[in-house]
Amino acid sequence: MHGVRAMSTASSTSGRSVPSVLRAAQILQAVGAADGAVALSELSRSLGIARSTALNICAALVDAELLARSDVGGYRLGPAVVALGRRYLDQSDIVSEFKAVPLGDGTLAENTLVLSTLDGATAIYLARRPGTRPGGLTFHVGERIPAHCSASGLALLSRLSTDEIRNRYSRAPGFQRLTSRSIGSIDELIDELAAIRARGFAVDDEGTALGMLGLGVALDVAADEIPVGIGVSLIKSTVTATMQERIGDELISVAQGLRGSAGRRSVAG
Repeated sequence: MHGVRAMSTASSTSGRSVPSVLRAAQILQAVGAADGAVALSELSRSLGIARSTALNICAALVDAELLARSDVGGYRLGPAVVALGRRYLDQSDIVSEFKAVPLGDGTLAENTLVLSTLDGATAIYLARRPGTRPGGLTFHVGERIPAHCSASGLALLSRLSTDEIRNRYSRAPGFQRLTSRSIGSIDELIDELAAIRARGFAVDDEGTALGMLGLGVALDVAADEIPVGIGVSLIKSTVTATMQERIGDELISVAQGLRGSAGRRSVAG
């Protein structure tokens, strides 16, 4: 999994890899990345492990409620994963700082802000701050969206090299578009990321939903920290070019506020 500290390796106290733990982590990742239940045969094939080994590990994960058997066959994530995810967010410094950082009384305070991270070519919402203005899009913590279709996802992608972008999208299941305005090809994405680097913040022009405009900024973090971006969703018809620049500057200021409060954690940007 890209962009998170975590389950890519599993070690014993002596520093040696523990194969069964690593395989359990790979199974959880594979099931978590799927749109629906995953059959045992698919897990065995895609991960290159014996069916009997996969069955034994899945049975142990079901007992721990990290996996659950689906009514239609196969496996899906279990309820313990939700509890662990909530505890992770509760214990995350950057999530608490995002929820507490001052927004002032301007446009940002009126609209919903999100905190996101990257998993490969997908943005995942870690936290949200509802605005005072009704309407707009509804975002859910844990929701996954193609990174190129969201402002915070685009901001995070802009911090990666072109080679890394191509590598991540070569492993993604197609170039998904959420609207007719979504970025539709890797070349278009690379051009847009260059514009984001020059501008200083990302603009999602109706890529998430028609009629909506998103702005996003990424924070630099230490190598062992989760990369995060913040974004705001606006009704496009209410935003002039001058307002867009001003709101982008406000978003950068919020990121600077996060960096200031999180300086001890080496968050900079």
